[in-house]
Amino acid sequence: MGQGKSKEESVKEKAREWQRQIRSEQRRLDRDCMRIRNEEVKLKKETQAMAAKGQIQSVKTLAKQIVRSRKAAARLERTKCSMTAVNLHLTTAIASMSTATSLKMSAGVMKEMNRLMNVPELQQTMEDMRREMARAEIADEMMEEGFEDEDDETEIDSEVAKVFDELALTQMMAEARGEAPAPEAAAAAAEPAEDPLMARLAKLQS
Repeated sequence: MGQGKSKEESVKEKAREWQRQIRSEQRRLDRDCMRIRNEEVKLKKETQAMAAKGQIQSVKTLAKQIVRSRKAAARLERTKCSMTAVNLHLTTAIASMSTATSLKMSAGVMKEMNRLMNVPELQQTMEDMRREMARAEIADEMMEEGFEDEDDETEIDSEVAKVFDELALTQMMAEARGEAPAPEAAAAAAEPAEDPLMARLAKLQS
């Protein structure tokens, strides 16, 4: 008579199933990242259009949206890194598992699991995975540590200033209002360009 699967094979099979789930979520995160980046391109164009019209309040609002969009993309990238770490650990654990040992998750990987549980898009998937790991006696202890993704207004203001510089928004709004350029720009414009021929003559005479 044939025998059923051993505990080792059952756990290995379950671990491979988790890996498939992780890869599926990673593909979804890739799509989300692409969508966010495409939206950022549209936001930049809209922000510059508003700056050209001198709509300062709209420009500030849109610049903040660009900053938050970048923060969201960065959070998804960190999430993908954590999922990759968990996936690699599962691969190593499956390869080294024998009948005398159980599949154990290191403390570092459990931190990554907890971080993933704090991502709203992955919360249900990771909660189900954690319960199954507990039943399989894989997870001895879960360490609480999530991704910090708070909106610090000072940090956002700093990032908004960078967006203004990156897209030359201040200059565009000044031009829309018919104002003179900044003193540095005006001084540069007032200075005539150096004549290369005169420069060469000056060198020969020195």
